[in-house]
Amino acid sequence: MPRKFSLTKEEFDFIAGTEGLYAYERRFGPPPQACPHMQGSAFYEFVHSPQARECQRCKKMWYCSPECQKALWPTHQQHCIDRHSPMPISALGLVPPEQSSRAYISPLAMPTNSRTQVVSPYPPVDGTLDIDVSNALGRGIVNKNAIGKKTAYDQLTPAMIALFGRHALASHRLIWCNTRNNDDATKKARERFASFKSNIPEAMAYAHNKFISTRVRGAFIMNVDVPCGLSDYMVGEERFNWITFPDAQMTLCVKLQEAIKAYDPSRAFVLVVYALSPDQLSAALWVWTYTDFSRGDPPNLIKLRGRIRQILKDTKRGESYMYQVQKDQNDL
Repeated sequence: MPRKFSLTKEEFDFIAGTEGLYAYERRFGPPPQACPHMQGSAFYEFVHSPQARECQRCKKMWYCSPECQKALWPTHQQHCIDRHSPMPISALGLVPPEQSSRAYISPLAMPTNSRTQVVSPYPPVDGTLDIDVSNALGRGIVNKNAIGKKTAYDQLTPAMIALFGRHALASHRLIWCNTRNNDDATKKARERFASFKSNIPEAMAYAHNKFISTRVRGAFIMNVDVPCGLSDYMVGEERFNWITFPDAQMTLCVKLQEAIKAYDPSRAFVLVVYALSPDQLSAALWVWTYTDFSRGDPPNLIKLRGRIRQILKDTKRGESYMYQVQKDQNDL
């Protein structure tokens, strides 16, 4: 004679309901890796709570809360493998497993806010580095026909991997630098900004037209190694590129997105200057925001600024949605 069980509705739903143990394992398989607070049956209690967090990089680790994720991330980071890249992430950069036993490579010194920070360079990788930049290529942000060629006509192509790659966290790929430092790289970057300031009307008109055509904020971007001088034409797409805020979102660099999000497109423009590391897997960034504080609009910019103010008025309600800062959840 079969044995009878007396189960309440809550107990039955927990075991065989739509969110129960049996239904979850039948649909999603066995529970993934989780923090100590979500082991065993406790996983199914926390997984549907609003505080539960999943690792957005490997999609194989769960945490009961953001605080738990922050505390356990250094331990999980050693085993976290990006879905877009077969190589794990380390705190100092990209360290493939097969090269962990190789000789130590001298670190690369890059300028930072107040001092020079030592950043371990990414060691060379045998074969092809699997980095997901398909979105950048598909949207035309970078010129795929110029990849691997030294060209001054596309400022984003040399920095494609450093800006849009997913081989390392954004804080490791893009090093934010102080524009007031006195090192040689920062001095060269200031020369690029000075060349823009010497042609403010042309640069401002170009930025205004870009905002009117795209209806979204953006920034000039250029390579610090591109020569500039009195004999060169400052305004021209052979000297710089224009990136919009959605393009900056793809870098996952919070400071870059905030700089583009904050400026007034009717009176200012943003200039981003970058310097690539020798392996081209990371870059140093300098960002300037130039604002025109004159009371009246210049005659050649009156019509453009009037159209910009009308666009800002029409899109004011949607700005919080249009300018959402994107960040890697594991970039603490």
